[in-house]
Amino acid sequence: MPRFAHIPDRRTESGQALVIVLIVSLLLITTLVAALASARAGLAESNGFTAEVQGGMAAQTGLATELTAMRNASTYGALPCDLTGALGMTGATASYTVVVAYSAAGTQLACSPTVGTTLGGVTAPTSATLTATGKAPHGSEAVMKEDVTIAVAASTSPVVGYGIFTASALNLTNGGVTVQGSTGATTLPTEYAEGVVTCDAGVMNKANLITYAPITLTNDCQYMGSLTTDGAETMENSATVAGSAIAYGGGITLSGDAMIGGNATATGGNISIISYGLIGGNAFASGTISETNGPAINQLISGTLSPNDPSLSSETMPAEASFPTLSLPTTQTTPAWSIVNIPASQCAWYFSDSTTPDPFQLALESQTARTVYDASTCSISYGSARTFMLNPPTTGNSTAGDAILDVATMVLTNAGSTFCEESATDSYACSSATTPGPNLTIFANASSASSACSTSTESTTAVQLDNSNNFEQNVVTLIYTLGGVIMQNGNSSMTGQIVACGTIAATNTFTLTVNTAAATEVLGSSSTGASLTLTDEDKYVVSG
Repeated sequence: MPRFAHIPDRRTESGQALVIVLIVSLLLITTLVAALASARAGLAESNGFTAEVQGGMAAQTGLATELTAMRNASTYGALPCDLTGALGMTGATASYTVVVAYSAAGTQLACSPTVGTTLGGVTAPTSATLTATGKAPHGSEAVMKEDVTIAVAASTSPVVGYGIFTASALNLTNGGVTVQGSTGATTLPTEYAEGVVTCDAGVMNKANLITYAPITLTNDCQYMGSLTTDGAETMENSATVAGSAIAYGGGITLSGDAMIGGNATATGGNISIISYGLIGGNAFASGTISETNGPAINQLISGTLSPNDPSLSSETMPAEASFPTLSLPTTQTTPAWSIVNIPASQCAWYFSDSTTPDPFQLALESQTARTVYDASTCSISYGSARTFMLNPPTTGNSTAGDAILDVATMVLTNAGSTFCEESATDSYACSSATTPGPNLTIFANASSASSACSTSTESTTAVQLDNSNNFEQNVVTLIYTLGGVIMQNGNSSMTGQIVACGTIAATNTFTLTVNTAAATEVLGSSSTGASLTLTDEDKYVVSG
């Protein structure tokens, strides 16, 4: 037998091993291909989700940008129309388009082609619908809409546009204080304060409020219009805002039985309801919307809830209004004003607390043309009750009784002093007429046209009326001062406006019925335009 008869054939074994290697390689390649396909599909799905999120954020940003531009418009003709933009976030690729449809009582208004990107025209809008479309590459569109109501109030200046205007604080306290519009007025007057507003028990404001400070409304303080603040809004006990409330840069807190009748918007915080506070409209917040120690949140808020809306944080409070600078009329004004100059040496005689009637009272009663009493160096102080009668309008001379009193300060301390329209049948008695008659403007510490509102002027109390001193409803009065105004201690009333650089304080039964007639006569109080009030009514997602 040959030597190598029992040695195996190694070529056969090598062929078998090669087959096994090929099979294993094929399985590995198949698994790898499947894994790569799955990863690619997952990556595409992840990119698609990111695009969807960017699209939604872009749509919200578009709404916020459009609303901010609308609120910054000074007149309805300057309201912005359609706009486009991009999501301003690092790495974001989404963009947005906002289409605005303005309408007036149901009739759609077209943007003026001669104005370009603003509304223009001569018809004031009453509402607008904003449609924002956001889209990122490779993602589907996200569409959001927001409905806005627009109130356009004719206004010739801050003097004419507000019932109360202060560049400092506004204190309405201790019961029986009422601010209201004139009989037959179709819109509520507005109170404006750049400082802190205090409003507590027994204060009824049939008005809107704009304040550039956080606010706390306590007890049963009521505002029958809207509330706009630069900062947080806190409402306690049974405090009420019948209209909408918007807190720029802050949150809104309601406790006890506090109530907001319209929409509530917090651009810089949360909306918190403690116990049984109520919101009658929709709720919008950049933060959370929550309830503590009461019924479910949807039982306390009648409308829709839009929490954690990042677009709201970009909305800011409109700029403060400039303190109005007024100046005294001259003899050249048409119709002419008579000018009576009272030098410093005659102040005590002309405004005498010991003589009744004094020369000022006699001059008011006898004037036959509207008159400026220039007593800018005189500090008037009456400790006894006086009756200051202004002549009623006459046929062919409707301004015969109008008067402007220019003084350094004015203080009436004892009860019973009255400014009224003289009776047409009895020269020793006030008229019983309830309709507005002559206009009276009191300049206090403010006679110079170059005078400016400042911290040095606002610290002075320029007008103080104590103990039931009244401006009768038939005399329309404008109090204008670079100092402060105090109305206190019972049963005082006034028809007109109060404009002060310093604090305005009204306590213990004071009623202001807003009427702007006196302001229209004062130089520097007129300019063209109209004031705008925008209210967010509803925001909703259409798609995406």
